[in-house]
Amino acid sequence: MLQPKLPGNKCGNRQSLERDGGAEREERRQRGGGREDKGWMNNAFAKGRKQHAAGGGNLQRGKDSFGEGLPPHLEVGSRDLRLSLSLSLSLFFKSLCSLFSLLLPLLQLGRGWGRGRLVRGSRLGLQSWPAAGGARGCLSSVPRSVGECSCVLWSCIITLHNNYAEKMGEEANDDKKPTTKFELERETELRFEVEASQSVQLELLAGMAEIFGTELTRNKKFTFDAGAKVAVFTWHGCSLQLSGRTEVAYVSKDTPMLLYLNTHTALEQMRRQAEKEEERGPRVMVVGPTDVGKSTVCRLLLNYAVRLGRRPTYVELDVGQGSVSIPGTMGALYIERPADVEEGFSIQAPLVYHFGSTTPGTNIKLYNKITSRLADVFNQRCEVNRRASVSGCVINTCGWVKGSGYQALVHAASAFEVDVVVVLDQERLYNELKRDLPHFVRTVLLPKSGGVVERSKDFRRECRDERIREYFYGFRGCFYPHAFNVKFSDVKIYKVGAPTIPDSCLPLGMSQEDNQLKLVPVTPGRDMVHHLLSVSTAEGTEENLSETSVAGFIVVTSVDLEHQVFTVLSPAPRPLPKNFLLIMDIRFMDLK
Repeated sequence: MLQPKLPGNKCGNRQSLERDGGAEREERRQRGGGREDKGWMNNAFAKGRKQHAAGGGNLQRGKDSFGEGLPPHLEVGSRDLRLSLSLSLSLFFKSLCSLFSLLLPLLQLGRGWGRGRLVRGSRLGLQSWPAAGGARGCLSSVPRSVGECSCVLWSCIITLHNNYAEKMGEEANDDKKPTTKFELERETELRFEVEASQSVQLELLAGMAEIFGTELTRNKKFTFDAGAKVAVFTWHGCSLQLSGRTEVAYVSKDTPMLLYLNTHTALEQMRRQAEKEEERGPRVMVVGPTDVGKSTVCRLLLNYAVRLGRRPTYVELDVGQGSVSIPGTMGALYIERPADVEEGFSIQAPLVYHFGSTTPGTNIKLYNKITSRLADVFNQRCEVNRRASVSGCVINTCGWVKGSGYQALVHAASAFEVDVVVVLDQERLYNELKRDLPHFVRTVLLPKSGGVVERSKDFRRECRDERIREYFYGFRGCFYPHAFNVKFSDVKIYKVGAPTIPDSCLPLGMSQEDNQLKLVPVTPGRDMVHHLLSVSTAEGTEENLSETSVAGFIVVTSVDLEHQVFTVLSPAPRPLPKNFLLIMDIRFMDLK
């Protein structure tokens, strides 16, 4: 019989191999002090003991010590070893999943043979299982104990694999993210913008810092999603760390924060004077063109006031990029705690009114009417709540500052009886307001921050869609909205404002302005799909629906004319709290 020849041996028969192996063992036994070497580990431990004895008790690592020949990337505790183990475990879980997917049909097949027939669904794979409760349906022909145990085992394997893969994926992604450390001097700020489809983590390592008036917690990571534009300011200096990809990140010494702080100090002095004299506190209105940082200044003033124990009211008159509710609304919010660094102000119980569009110009009369209504409600609250009266309010406005937009600003200042008007980055608007407002109204001109970025129309539209999505699904998808059908006969849908028609076609004595506040009934149809609907709190049509607050919002996802129902997406389960709905011009398509 031919034997395979091995290198280093003259012949390939078994006797020669045994003879050579015996000679080698005898030679090693003589070198090792008469003991037979049973492996490289014994030899290593023996030499390690010799080195330990020779070195006075300190175990030193020599060439023949434990681990000789191991490359550095496989040393115990190294990161590559962890990755190798994680890959092995991942493959192990996948193998278990594959094995179990093969065993499950065999269990069903065996049960069918035992009954003399092939069970229905014995070839069902994982893809055929229903989403909920489907495992028992697929295993209806399998004994209960086998089926349930199989499902439990399968669920455990899948859960372990997914959790482990997700955890290792997060660690790998965190390690791949570029990390940059910044050392900020006193009265400087770090400005950064997050890239599209990316996220950035910010961590305060040392010192003190704040974001728009909210203090940062040390050694806590804050996550900012794609499109975020953030400025981290420090009064005394700090050390920051950014992890992730940013479009731009730089430290600036040119910042108007000192001017904003002086404005807050002046407002706080007015509040203290109001407490002593038992009068109402300051009412501040922030105005300016688009993209000058009006919302940021409002958030800053509110956070500084709350940190001193005040309870101001935030009034949102920006129907396009508001932060109290979804776009197309106007509202007010009682501020009791500083805004969250990531989520903003807590909007548990805001007062919201339906406007229906993202620009005031579509119905300026309705816009002014809702402004007056908000002012009346705020005055009523100040009469019964002394703390709210002393704290005052901060009013955010739209960026429309010419023509009818300017007249809307003057109307808002008159309705709320403002004491201070802060004008950002437009001297012309400052002089016009100083001329047209009463002399007792203090008008202040402040510069905009250098970190303010001009937003495109597409970016504004994406921000509006994200705001609506956050209403239904929560911040970063923590909520689960409800979908249900609503009968045409159960609700009444209206639109505020009739279409514009020529003056010659109007009835005698009627003007176009009267048409802007008219309630027009809407018949449900396919053109209503993807439109937002406001659920009014009105009890009947005799109430003015345009001046009544709303309880919430729903979006129409489909309309069935045959069965006279339409399907809605709602943040709360059925039924709707009221049956009066106001339709918006805004559409929302849930594509994510």
